Amino acid sequence: MMLLSEDGNSELVLLQAEQHMHKLCASLNEYVSRDIDGLYKGYFLRRRVEDSAMDCEKAARALEALLNSSKS
Repeated sequence: MMLLSEDGNSELVLLQAEQHMHKLCASLNEYVSRDIDGLYKGYFLRRRVEDSAMDCEKAARALEALLNSSKS
């Protein structure tokens, strides 16, 4: 991740937020990857995506807000 801030603490916060988002969005990322590759997605993967969708969205929006605030 490329950051414009010189503040090491800001970079750490952004890195942690990005890692948190990746963790919460792992099922969605797997689903999309399998869909692109034309692979079977399965019932349990679909359920994991459904169960994690809201948390994934919240984490993505939180990261977006941090990125936007770091530009200021």
